[in-house]
Amino acid sequence: MRRAGLSRRMEVPTPPTAVCPKSQWPAVKALLHSVYTQPDVEAVIAQYEHMIDSLATHLPAAAEHLEGARDEVLTFTKFP
Repeated sequence: MRRAGLSRRMEVPTPPTAVCPKSQWPAVKALLHSVYTQPDVEAVIAQYEHMIDSLATHLPAAAEHLEGARDEVLTFTKFP
């Protein structure tokens, strides 16, 4: 059984690391984790937008992948 504190993680069918070079995985993971550490829903959404913009310049495939997975990644914001 999962604990509530562990449920704040990305559950997408294909991880973004599948569409970017292995050398970039730590950076992509760090950006994703920065989304989950935000204090409220507005900050989460703003950070997600910032992450997409940052990735679009260097890793457009990862940015496109995460843009398509937006609803799944941010599902946790709909719950208290």
